[in-house]
Amino acid sequence: LTMEEHARYLFLAQRARQAKDQAEFQRLKQRVESEQKEFRSQIKEKTLDRLRMIEPWVDAAAKQHLSKQKELALETYPRLYVPARVTAIKPIGSGYIPLVYKKTLLQRGTCYGVREKVSEQALSDPWAGSRQAVCERPVMTRDPHVRQLALQTQADVALSDSALAALLTLQKMHMHDVLLPVEVVANGDRRLVIVDRPLVVGRSATPRKLRQLVFDAAVRQQMVDRSGENRLALGPGDQQSQQSQLEEPDASYTLWEFGDTRLLVRCGINGFSGDAAGENGAQPARTTVTLASKLEYYADSTASEVALATGGSAAAQRPEDTTECDRLAWWLAAFLRGSPSQVWVTHVAPGAQPTRVSRLGCTDLFPPSAPQPPTHALRDVLAEFSRLTPGKYMLQHRRSAWDATILRAVDDSAAGAGMDLAAELDVGAAAAAASYVDADYVPPVWHGLPAQIPWTYPPADLAAELGPQQTQHKKRRTGGRANKRNKNKKR
Repeated sequence: LTMEEHARYLFLAQRARQAKDQAEFQRLKQRVESEQKEFRSQIKEKTLDRLRMIEPWVDAAAKQHLSKQKELALETYPRLYVPARVTAIKPIGSGYIPLVYKKTLLQRGTCYGVREKVSEQALSDPWAGSRQAVCERPVMTRDPHVRQLALQTQADVALSDSALAALLTLQKMHMHDVLLPVEVVANGDRRLVIVDRPLVVGRSATPRKLRQLVFDAAVRQQMVDRSGENRLALGPGDQQSQQSQLEEPDASYTLWEFGDTRLLVRCGINGFSGDAAGENGAQPARTTVTLASKLEYYADSTASEVALATGGSAAAQRPEDTTECDRLAWWLAAFLRGSPSQVWVTHVAPGAQPTRVSRLGCTDLFPPSAPQPPTHALRDVLAEFSRLTPGKYMLQHRRSAWDATILRAVDDSAAGAGMDLAAELDVGAAAAAASYVDADYVPPVWHGLPAQIPWTYPPADLAAELGPQQTQHKKRRTGGRANKRNKNKKR
């Protein structure tokens, strides 16, 4: 497409077209869509090689951690399961069902301050050697506080923040595996559904997922400042019991209403920041902070389409866009922890190098004037859980499927089991399948020229002026005409 065709298409696309313009617009539209498809494919191809790479120490640390998590899971949950129910991951309805805060019931442990730290030093193994291990919270089914709090508040579902995030984003996980332990118990005269944190499926442990696992932990370790602490003990108990409560892993238990369902949600507190301004010159207000990381995979910065899209600089690199799953998970993290609350996202470049930190609140992710987070799918899957009889289950979604299966646990001696948990969690030494790596691709943010159609090559006549090196892909696409033009320019 030439500069004139770019301008003409954008002009026709932004106005009410008359009948005489419609045929011209459709002809241009076919060419534009064909070029956009080729352009996106080329950008993706340049990025996939990076997605297959992983630092050896990251690969070793992640697999060792997952091996320990597998051992713990097999100690906690039954091994064999058979299908019980099937549920669609796409919601029946659409729109936003509000999650309404009712009360903070209990707080335990101690959390610390956090500092925004982007150093020149690359991230390192968060679980290495003599480093102090963070005391992990038990899974919800083994949490000593859950059943009593649920009984007191008549909660229908008890789940951790990570389990709630997994259920909220399930509708966006068509190309990814999901595995969630679920237990239904009789709690007094009521039935209680308990959902544990998601498990990592071995076959989907791509280099990107392994890096994400390690760098999430590394960012939390690097940014927590243990010189300042905030004690979270809140709830009944004498002074001695409250002292023991401070030694527990940090956790906050809150009650929420979601339509007709009462949710007991347990959140961890990564830390707090005291740099927000207080009221009337008072002490700075403490902001609850959730720490996260975002991996950046840049396309080849020498490509002409990248150079033009970043303002003509061949050295510039475009960060990845934010996926809808990340946006939903970050919004939920900030929303559940009250106000003021933020998610601090550390951007990590190839080579485990932190580059910058983004501070995000709920309104940054879903502005009040914009459509609010889609929550109907969450309602649908919770309704499916409410129909289950007491027992132990797994919610399993396999990539490329439009439904999820709820599997019921059976005895190890049962024949014909549909799922073996040990096999599902086996990471092994083999690399993840190419199709799984392909699903990890995230397009970069588009920053094109003002008069350029998004996700297209540079205008043909403008690209010709940039010289042969910047237009090699154009020669390939336009053949002899482009070669002839370049030869004429050399004369």
